[in-house]
Amino acid sequence: MVQLGGGVDVCPVTKEAWEARAEERKAECGGLSVYHCLPDSKGRKWEKCVEKTLVDKGNCPFFTSGGYFDWKSCNSSAPSCPNSSYVTNEVYKYPFCFGNNTPNRPSSEQIHGLDRLALSLVIIGVVVVILLLLGAVILRYRVFKRRRDNQWSFDDDEEFLDLRDWLLSNDYDDKKEEPDLMMFQLGKNIVEIARVEKVNEGKRRLLNEDVRCMVVIGDFGNSVSSTSRFILTECTKEWKDWKCEQYKYTDVPESVTDKTMLYVHGWFGSWNDDLCSLDEANEAC
Repeated sequence: MVQLGGGVDVCPVTKEAWEARAEERKAECGGLSVYHCLPDSKGRKWEKCVEKTLVDKGNCPFFTSGGYFDWKSCNSSAPSCPNSSYVTNEVYKYPFCFGNNTPNRPSSEQIHGLDRLALSLVIIGVVVVILLLLGAVILRYRVFKRRRDNQWSFDDDEEFLDLRDWLLSNDYDDKKEEPDLMMFQLGKNIVEIARVEKVNEGKRRLLNEDVRCMVVIGDFGNSVSSTSRFILTECTKEWKDWKCEQYKYTDVPESVTDKTMLYVHGWFGSWNDDLCSLDEANEAC
C-alpha cells in the first residue's frame, strides 16, 4: 500500500475524472497497486495505491485506520446503493459511497487553528519517535544480553536441525514411516509446512483425468496456501512437461497455454478478504 497525497476534499465521481487522476498519480503506484480514492470511517477522503478487490452489491468500501479495505452495507434496493458487484477502483459509479463529497472551504481562523494543531502534532510525533527509538535500543540491548548469557539459538537446537534436515532431505528409508509434515525452507530458519496426507489427497484428486479444478479451503493459520503450492509441486513431479502459474483471482487471464496449472488466490485472505462464497469460487473455476 502506498499513500499518495494524504487527505483530499473530494473523490472523482466520473470515469473520465477518475482515470485522469489515476494517470496523474500513475508513477507513484507500482506492481499490482492502482489508484483509489475512498473515505475512511470518519468520512475523510484519502488517495492511496492499493490492490483492487471485489465488493459485493449492497456494500460500500472505505479505508480503515490501517489503510486497508473494509465494507459497510446499505439498502441495495435504494437507487443510490450499489446494486451489483464491482471492483474497488470503479467505486466512482456509486457516488453515494463517498458520503459528503463537496469541497471544504475553511475560514482563515480554521486554517490558523489547523496550523497550530499540525505544529503540536509534529512536536508530539518527534517526541514519540525519540521515545520509541530509545525503547527499541533498550529492548535490543536486553535481547542481545539475554542471548549472550544463554548462548542458545536455532543453530544450537539439535532437535530442530535434525527435523529440518530430515524433512528437507526428501530421502526417507523405505522401511520407515513417512513424516506427517512436508517442509520447504524459505530462509535460514523460516519454513513453509503442510501435512503430507492433505497434499497427497489433493495430488490424487488433481491427477484424476476428470478433475480440472480444485478448491483448497481452511481456517486462517491452517497452511491453506502452503498446501495448495505443495499440491502443484507434487503434480509437476508426475507431469514433468507441465508448468505452474500464480494469479490473484481478479487477474486470471482469459486463456492460457496448454499444459498449464494455475494457482489462484485471493478469495480467503488475511488483509484482502474478498466477498466471495465457495459457490462463486467453484463457478469461477
